[in-house]
Amino acid sequence: MTRPAAAIIILLLIGSAPLGAQRAWDLAGGYSYLHDPPDAIDFPAGWIASASVGLTPWLAAAADVSGHAASELAIDFSTLAVLGGVRASARIGRFTEFAQFLAGPVRAKSTVVGITAIEHDAAVQPGGGVDYPLGSRWAARVQFDFRQVFGGVDTPIADPRHQFRYSAAVVYHGWTR
Repeated sequence: MTRPAAAIIILLLIGSAPLGAQRAWDLAGGYSYLHDPPDAIDFPAGWIASASVGLTPWLAAAADVSGHAASELAIDFSTLAVLGGVRASARIGRFTEFAQFLAGPVRAKSTVVGITAIEHDAAVQPGGGVDYPLGSRWAARVQFDFRQVFGGVDTPIADPRHQFRYSAAVVYHGWTR
């Protein structure tokens, strides 16, 4: 899908919400763990911050920022991802389940003996999770995502990059008119 087509779809979704209707929004923040199978690196030091605003009763525009760090064999690694997209949700019993599709830039950084290499690539990140209410406005969130990063070493030794992210966060839900 081209960027103009994606922008038109998002604008149509935003415009489909009735005027004057209450729109739900949320802010979340917490711990995130990243696993990179191609390089067999675990990033145990991580964080996540996300926000969403309702477009319809079941669909929201979502933004997600996360950072991760690790050190192995005197090499320091870090990643930063800034992603946006859509999140669909449904409430079943006390739980609210959601699935989302996000895309955006990812920065990977490594430092060896004071020499730093930085790479910027594009990524898509489908995922999902569940919120468990802790009160009228607060919830606990558990989330799992699969991140596909496009880039890496050029052919003939292409370096496909995919990562698994596990997150636990506290969520604050709000409403606006």
